[in-house]
Amino acid sequence: DYFCKALGFLIGVVVAMFLTYQFVSVICRAWYRTLIEMLNSDNFATAVHDDIMQAQRLGVRGVPFFLLDEQLGISGAQPVEVFADGLQQAWALHEKAKQTEMNKTEGAVCTTDGVCEPIKNN
Repeated sequence: DYFCKALGFLIGVVVAMFLTYQFVSVICRAWYRTLIEMLNSDNFATAVHDDIMQAQRLGVRGVPFFLLDEQLGISGAQPVEVFADGLQQAWALHEKAKQTEMNKTEGAVCTTDGVCEPIKNN
């Protein structure tokens, strides 16, 4: 009786593994076909060209390169502290730019999230 239960369990496991393999295999083949079709097409050529041009303007010379808030770059493999410092600097620059923009909107009502609307005179 124990042997039959163990055998039944093992058969169930094998069947489950086979079905999982078949499912994953189908998904992988579909993903692979989609990837090949994408690489053989020009669907993303403009976006890739634009990224390359932006990287050249920024002076990117290698990978990895991380662009923080479109303002600060971190090049190469760096310690965590460099990323933490870069994120703090990017946040400070972002907040300063947002405050400067809010100060330019005279005659407007601005919320704390930086959304400004003109004052309506009735």
